Amino acid sequence: MKILLLLLLAVSSVLASVDEDWAVIVSMDAGPGRKPTSMEEARDLAKAHFARHTALIERFLKENPNDPRAFDARLRLAAIQAAVGKMEDRQSLLDEAMRSLQALERDKSVTLSQRAEAGFRRVSLLMQSLKGQESDRRRDLVAAARNYSIRYPGDRRAPRLLVEVATICDNDPPLKRQLLDEALQASKEEALNRRIEDDLRRLSLLDKPLALKFPTVQGGVFDIAKQRGRVVVLVFWSAEAAPSLLWMGRVRS
Repeated sequence: MKILLLLLLAVSSVLASVDEDWAVIVSMDAGPGRKPTSMEEARDLAKAHFARHTALIERFLKENPNDPRAFDARLRLAAIQAAVGKMEDRQSLLDEAMRSLQALERDKSVTLSQRAEAGFRRVSLLMQSLKGQESDRRRDLVAAARNYSIRYPGDRRAPRLLVEVATICDNDPPLKRQLLDEALQASKEEALNRRIEDDLRRLSLLDKPLALKFPTVQGGVFDIAKQRGRVVVLVFWSAEAAPSLLWMGRVRS
């Protein structure tokens, strides 16, 4: 009885230690914990933080390869690789992160939702790493988003991926419409559906005359018919969207 009690205490101690190690890893999500005073210091703090985070995760995986949290640990490693790759402009690290996510997505020993998470991060990383090559790599990105929708048809993020990919297809209206239609069929989110319908409405205005007349803030009337022969730019934006407000700042400049 005494031996059994000692064994139980030993197992309990090991489990507590593993949980503590994992808690430390999760706590790293809060960031370096120090406010930088310059961009250079921010980079140094981030690099040191990522290095420590990576060391903790690698040690956890080495000591606990069969822990249920091992999949999440490998996801975290891929995310750190991608973050460092973007920060240091190192394509090799981005490629390594992409391969890691692809391997996780192919791991049949984990649940479908876990594989979907890895797949979503892989497609998202592909979008983030285009660096002005949208036209050249658009076919790959469209295929990746569509494949995700096929593999994980019930995943609520699938239509969002299709909508995001559609944003780089402005110079190919038929393809943009196809992606938006596919997203609308799969989406169950009211807000996303409104966004898709707005995008489809704008597409429907292409190559058609536009009737537009409204009072101006200066007290006059703007009539687009009187602007014939001049270049007119219409900007649609939302006061509730931070990206819209930032973009308006660039328009002014």
